[in-house]
Amino acid sequence: MDGSGSALQVLRDPAAMPKAEAILDLLSEQHERVVVGLNASGQVRELQLRLRVRFKLRTPAGDELIPDTELLQQREISYNETIALAKEAEEALLFRNMQTDIVQQLLRRLSVVKR
Repeated sequence: MDGSGSALQVLRDPAAMPKAEAILDLLSEQHERVVVGLNASGQVRELQLRLRVRFKLRTPAGDELIPDTELLQQREISYNETIALAKEAEEALLFRNMQTDIVQQLLRRLSVVKR
């Protein structure tokens, strides 16, 4: 993680944690769908999709390298109940795109951590 080009090794076995240089704790991941617009008859016309991820990075000894941090992505989407299946597929695609963006943000933050 020091930018020297050393290979990253992911340790999944909890018994290997003492050998790790850093431990990423994924504290939460929330998918939210909030109504932000209605038409005159009270039907939903616009939604806001939000993806929140909280994490922290620490050493095996418990020293914080990155404190509890929240990353947020949000997208606006129009909604029409007559094409609900298409909108559901669009929503799923937007959530996947937001996840990709959050992973990229997370990797950038990890890449600048100094031991």
